[in-house]
Amino acid sequence: MSNTLLEQWRNIAYDESADRGQLQRFWGTYFQIEKEIYEQLLTNPDEEVKGTVKELAEKYIAAKKEEYRQYRAQITEWEIQKYLRVI
Repeated sequence: MSNTLLEQWRNIAYDESADRGQLQRFWGTYFQIEKEIYEQLLTNPDEEVKGTVKELAEKYIAAKKEEYRQYRAQITEWEIQKYLRVI
């Protein structure tokens, strides 16, 4: 039987055999994601948020993937300067 999302998280977060660098990266990434979720929640404090942890995680992951897709679709000033004269 597979572990729940919470069990998977606990296994990583409290892995005594993980090296210090691994744990620091894990916690750094975790706290950054958590901060971004709270920022999203606080942009509309009157909105009621419902769902299981899994459902909410999937919702916010989907939102981040869409945000990244939009970011990747942009052309930066650096790209314009570097490649426009080549075309």
